[in-house]
Amino acid sequence: MEGLSKIEVTVNEVYSPKELSSSLICKVFLKDQVKSVQHPFNSPFIFDILNLTQDDILIVSLEDSSQELAFAEIRIGDILSDLRGSIMQWVKLISRKSPSNRFHQLYEESEQSYRIQVQISIRNSSGVQASTSNQQKSTTRLDLNTSPEGNQGCPRCMYLVRLAESQTYELLALEESKSTYSDIKQLLKDYYANEQPSYSRLLYSNAEELGIDLPMQMGQKGPQVSKQEAEHLREVILGLNEKLKGLQIMQDEVQQIRKQLHDSQVNRLILQESVRKATCELEEKCKQQSDKHSQSIEERAKAMQNLLDQQHLYNQKCLEQDELNSSLATLNASLKELKAEEFNYLTMKEHISRLETELKVSENKRDELRSEYRNSIQQFENQKKKQIENINRLNEEKAQLLKDIKNLQSQLFDQKNVNEELTKVNLDLESTIKELEGEIKVLEDETTEISEARNIAEKKENKCIFLQTEIHKTAKTFEEELADISRINQNLLKEKSDVVNTLNELENILENKTEEIQDLTHTNFNLMNKTINLELQLCSQHDQENIRQALEHQLNMNENIKSILLQELNQLTEYLEKQTSECLALSRTVESCKRMVDEKCIEKENMQKIVGDLRQTRPLYVTVKGDLIDEKFGSVLNERKDWYDLMIYRKNSGVYNIGSKEVGMSLNDNQLMVRLGKGIMTIEEFLNTYIPLEKNKKQFSTPVVMRQQIAIHEISQ
Repeated sequence: MEGLSKIEVTVNEVYSPKELSSSLICKVFLKDQVKSVQHPFNSPFIFDILNLTQDDILIVSLEDSSQELAFAEIRIGDILSDLRGSIMQWVKLISRKSPSNRFHQLYEESEQSYRIQVQISIRNSSGVQASTSNQQKSTTRLDLNTSPEGNQGCPRCMYLVRLAESQTYELLALEESKSTYSDIKQLLKDYYANEQPSYSRLLYSNAEELGIDLPMQMGQKGPQVSKQEAEHLREVILGLNEKLKGLQIMQDEVQQIRKQLHDSQVNRLILQESVRKATCELEEKCKQQSDKHSQSIEERAKAMQNLLDQQHLYNQKCLEQDELNSSLATLNASLKELKAEEFNYLTMKEHISRLETELKVSENKRDELRSEYRNSIQQFENQKKKQIENINRLNEEKAQLLKDIKNLQSQLFDQKNVNEELTKVNLDLESTIKELEGEIKVLEDETTEISEARNIAEKKENKCIFLQTEIHKTAKTFEEELADISRINQNLLKEKSDVVNTLNELENILENKTEEIQDLTHTNFNLMNKTINLELQLCSQHDQENIRQALEHQLNMNENIKSILLQELNQLTEYLEKQTSECLALSRTVESCKRMVDEKCIEKENMQKIVGDLRQTRPLYVTVKGDLIDEKFGSVLNERKDWYDLMIYRKNSGVYNIGSKEVGMSLNDNQLMVRLGKGIMTIEEFLNTYIPLEKNKKQFSTPVVMRQQIAIHEISQ
């Protein structure tokens, strides 16, 4: 039938000589498709087959714990002639271990066999199911000699067909020999029953040798036999004796050949069991290898996860490194700003010195500039007159010199720009002269401040140089450590890529080996088919030695293949063990690298703390210029470090708010005295007694922050 056919097979009932176990599995084979259902076989088997024919064979088998109990083969054409409809049948299953006595009879139906009630329905591509008019319940008995001839590609079917043919040939030969032997016995009995006793006694020995029961002679005389008939009968009897002896020899040879066939079949079964055991061992080894492979995959996944974690940590470290680099950049920027301020300070010095010299020169130049300004105005007027004259001339010569006019216009435009620039320069000179006069006054005031700021700047310069050297040293050490960490991480990434590549190669090798094992299993099945053909050819005496040699050669080949496979499997196991050891070594190196990274993180944190401490600059009390009391008080405070938590506020000259108290200060013999209420003490005594008390108060009260431009200290946390 062309097109798509849907075949549905349902198992309604199972008859078994034993109790059905829960691990019993029913498998159905049809063409290249296999379906299996576990006991109690509730779900049906559904096949979608293209181009279904009557010669297609449906195989039903029962398996218990991966061992085949029995099977049956059903030809589709024997069930349904038009390949449509449905039918229910009882199918008898045959075991491969069923006795097949070749000398007596075939395996007959017994109560100890498995039977299954199967319902088979076939639908065409249109989905319409043609119901059969008479659903006959018939039983299909499939014995060893009634195996179908279809499905030539199945090795099991070919073996059953050839085995059945050999059994039928042997049975026919036995029946022919029995019939000839019984005919000869009957002829001899009839002849000796009518023969004279004198002649029969002569041939009793030959008859007894043949095992013929001759009738007893009662001394009665029979009809006389002529000599010619007697000689003829004697020749016939001698020929029959020779034929019987030949038959006995043939029977002996047939028995020997049967024994040899039986032995060869036993050897074949033994070889089949050995091959099955070897395949089971190979499957177990393959399972072990697959388990090891899965374990290696899990370990690889764990290693990959660890590497990803390390990469994440490395990324975090990189982020922290970037933060440190940014902080270093900010520090470098601050240093550059300080250098710029220093450079500006130096330039200001030079500029002031130049201004002092230029102020003297500018007074002389101012008169000169005024005279030059007047001259420039006169020149400008003269040039303007000349330009007007030139314009008149150009208007007269316009028709003749168009090209020259364009060039002259561009020149005029440039001259206008120059004139405008000159006017702007004159205006700028006037404004600069006025600004210089104002700056001269400002510079006189700033010279006094610059002299005071020089001392402070020198101190700051010394501190900045010291901090810059320390930061430079720490930055160098930190950069070297980061370079070492980056090298270690690059080496780890390379090792990781190498491990991944080796694992991929191992996976490819294992896949190739599995394919080779599958090819070897197919070759084993082909070898089994060849051995079956060779066993069938053993019926002829001339090919016995060649068949034995071929079998021995095939056995040697199988043993060599097994040894090669075992060697390759051992090599793979050793290689996997090496890889596992290398993975363990890599994991240990990764752990050591983790420890190194943790140590570097701790060192980094310490460096960050050091850098943070270095960033914190010491606060200074900014004094009011010209106030001697405030300058003395500022010098005392800037020499101490315990006043940072206090808030100091200058209200007036000599009046301060220190913490929560208002204090008056005065100078007495160049010594700063503090007046608190009616008591007077030195500033050192006051600070030594009052600062601890004020700190204790501050712990139990919320701080008040005040902001002012001058004489305020604020702690930023």
